[in-house]
Amino acid sequence: MWYNLRNEYGALFPITIVLLFLLTGACVTYAVTFQMEIKIYNTLELSNVRATIDILNVLIHEL
Repeated sequence: MWYNLRNEYGALFPITIVLLFLLTGACVTYAVTFQMEIKIYNTLELSNVRATIDILNVLIHEL
């Protein structure tokens, strides 16, 4: 078994498995951070809409 890991054909399989896990982990991390960013933008948008509505309500009641 150790002989297969030392030559170039046997070492290719473990290297590809490690590379697969690293790339999969990077893709999952990117997707999760993208979803979190979209959630933050949606929250900020809703808070700005509420603030605008409150300002308009104040202006309407002052007239």
